Amino acid sequence: MKYFLPLLFGAWLLPLVASAAVKINEVAWMGTAKSQYSEWIELYNDGDQAVSLAGWKLYVTGSEVLFTLSKTIAAHGYLLVERTTASAPDAVPGINDESGTFGGGGLNNAGDNLSLKDSKGTTIDTLSYSGGWPAGDAQTKDTMQWNGQKWITAPGTPDAANATVADALPASTSNSGTSSSSSTSSGASSSGASSSTSSQKTTATTRTKTSTTTSKLTVTVPKSLFQGVRNEFDPTFDLPLTLKTPQGYFYWNMGDGTTFMQSTLTPIAYTYHYAGAYTVSLSYFSSPAASLPFLQTTANAVVTAPIATLTVLNNGAALQIANDGTKMMDIGQWPITTTYGMRAMPPMTIIAAKSHIIVTAASLGLPSIQNPRLSTPDGTVVQGKTVKK
Repeated sequence: MKYFLPLLFGAWLLPLVASAAVKINEVAWMGTAKSQYSEWIELYNDGDQAVSLAGWKLYVTGSEVLFTLSKTIAAHGYLLVERTTASAPDAVPGINDESGTFGGGGLNNAGDNLSLKDSKGTTIDTLSYSGGWPAGDAQTKDTMQWNGQKWITAPGTPDAANATVADALPASTSNSGTSSSSSTSSGASSSGASSSTSSQKTTATTRTKTSTTTSKLTVTVPKSLFQGVRNEFDPTFDLPLTLKTPQGYFYWNMGDGTTFMQSTLTPIAYTYHYAGAYTVSLSYFSSPAASLPFLQTTANAVVTAPIATLTVLNNGAALQIANDGTKMMDIGQWPITTTYGMRAMPPMTIIAAKSHIIVTAASLGLPSIQNPRLSTPDGTVVQGKTVKK
């Protein structure tokens, strides 16, 4: 027995050692030269065994699901997780490891808490940088890379070995690579912003331009805002160079006690955790000493709770999800919890207002759908009812 117990103990540790070998290796929080929305995250397995990542999740702000993984990462191999949007469907052409909507809001240009957890919810790796990314550059699109000792800023190396030495940056460029910092009140949580200094136009079916107090500063608010779902607020800033100052900064107030400050104006990705009518304000101050903003604009953000009816069909062979609300609902990456486990809905699963979709148990990788519960990415259970047919 004295020989058996150590062997059993060692065998029990093997899967933990293999899991712990997977790390967040490179982060393109700023997107690419083609699109601010083409963000990607690279994982690396420095262990000697392949690791199944099925059911593993990437989180931001500690609790919001950014992405649910499904594939296996090879021993000493890389796995690229790419963000997809309607305007940027392929962040890194030629590499198709994992892709999805990144929870609908992407990474925060001003910094984020990014963590990787296994299928049991055990934290495998955490990057706590809500106050600002330690590396990467929103202007050059150089990524944030781990060189074995520290995070460095260097040209992206997706699915390949990282650089070992950081780029030599001009004196006017911050070595941290972050072009902005955020300040958040203690009473509310802050989420991220998509990553670039240029604004991205989207179709009128998903966003609507809000009238502003000046033609020089505007905020585009998502047409559908749901409680517990990350959404992007896109600003535009058109001020002659002669009026801009190096000390100028932008101040966001999301209307619920949460604020952000940016030295470079970039989109803000944010989650409202409670339904309500909020006024988002954005101001430009010409210097830290300025008592009044040089430009200011406001936008209305009406946040509603998603409402859905879940109908179990054919004894669990399929599930009908009805959107009972008056707004289109994108439930991509929303988790469905059942008796047989939890699955995230595929990215860009859209349900029109007062309409429904039907998904099969097989498409979700489940033997049957029993006692289903639909939640938003932050874990808020969707209002509605569940019936059987």
